[in-house]
Amino acid sequence: MIRIPGRRFAQCNNADCRALFALEEGERPSAYGYLCPECLARTRTHHVVQCSSCATIVNFVAALENEEKTTFVVGKCSNCVGGVEDERDVAPLYTGESYA
Repeated sequence: MIRIPGRRFAQCNNADCRALFALEEGERPSAYGYLCPECLARTRTHHVVQCSSCATIVNFVAALENEEKTTFVVGKCSNCVGGVEDERDVAPLYTGESYA
């Protein structure tokens, strides 16, 4: 996060984006970290692939309109200790709400 008097900025947590964007007053990171408005909107229409080691968003996978959006995790990615081949080994992320 970058601070300039009166303004706060963050870098998008999507590895393919990394755009700097202004944060709204009191804005907190989501489960995906700080995402720019464009990438945040994609989380509503796509599945998300996220690294479990560094929490970076590695990819978005198109989802059908009526399909429940899922977060898939990879153990490591090219942004931390892994490589591109590690980003292909995806597994669904299950939370407590998954079983309710």
